[in-house]
Amino acid sequence: MQRLPFLILLTSAVAVARILHKPHDFSCGSFFVFGDSLSDDGVEVGDESYGFERTSNGPVWPEYVQKMLGCDRYVNYAFSGAKSGMDNFYFANWSGLLWQVERFVDTHPVIPSNALVVFQSGGAIDFFTGSNKTNDVVENIHEALNMLLKTMTSGTLVVLNIVDQSSAPGVLAAEDTQTLQRKIGAMVGEANTQLTHLVYDSELGLKRKAPGITVRVLDLNGVVVRAQTDLNTTEPFTHHAKDTGTRSIYNYAYHDLWHPSTFVHHKIAMAVIRELQDL
Repeated sequence: MQRLPFLILLTSAVAVARILHKPHDFSCGSFFVFGDSLSDDGVEVGDESYGFERTSNGPVWPEYVQKMLGCDRYVNYAFSGAKSGMDNFYFANWSGLLWQVERFVDTHPVIPSNALVVFQSGGAIDFFTGSNKTNDVVENIHEALNMLLKTMTSGTLVVLNIVDQSSAPGVLAAEDTQTLQRKIGAMVGEANTQLTHLVYDSELGLKRKAPGITVRVLDLNGVVVRAQTDLNTTEPFTHHAKDTGTRSIYNYAYHDLWHPSTFVHHKIAMAVIRELQDL
């Protein structure tokens, strides 16, 4: 009997969420993406080619979003290994999030009025490579977002917060796992709190500075956690397991030690679409 009030409360919460979600069509002329390994869709064939490789076993979330929205133009500036500033995990002063935005602004003085811009906040790689300063990461993000908003007169800017990878198989396989988990989790949590504040603060937030632009923060970290529910998150999928079956891959959250499977990416895309439908 003790479970009954909880079940009633849960049912009510789901019902309220459905009532509040009133989807409408979202018109997308141009779709621009900035990000790191989570957003890199690989090297494209065309005039505007960016990225290294798709680190998943299928399409990544921007590809799903583009297919769902059917935007007239889709350009993905994300690079695997990108840090929040100018640097990459592999290279200095090249392909970081701030670098991506600077190059974009150089070639796009004004963003089209019906553009959708999604900025997947970098920072996870900064923390894993020794940076202990969440303020530096947030300042890089703030600078990049300010640069984007200065080129926008209208349109939509969706900011995805930083994903906490402290439970990824790569961390679980590392030495002193618990210490690393606590460190990464704390820094991501602090950075995401600051990120929400810099967008929504009533006096100094980006929404107030850009009243003609629709600006939203999507809790990507929460989306990924929910997307991985009931999936194996302790190890990536492998074809070499003795009990591998034809549908075993659907039970795994990770493609490799660090990057989610395409099934998780599809759920991320669905969350982005839902956010756009509720604007």
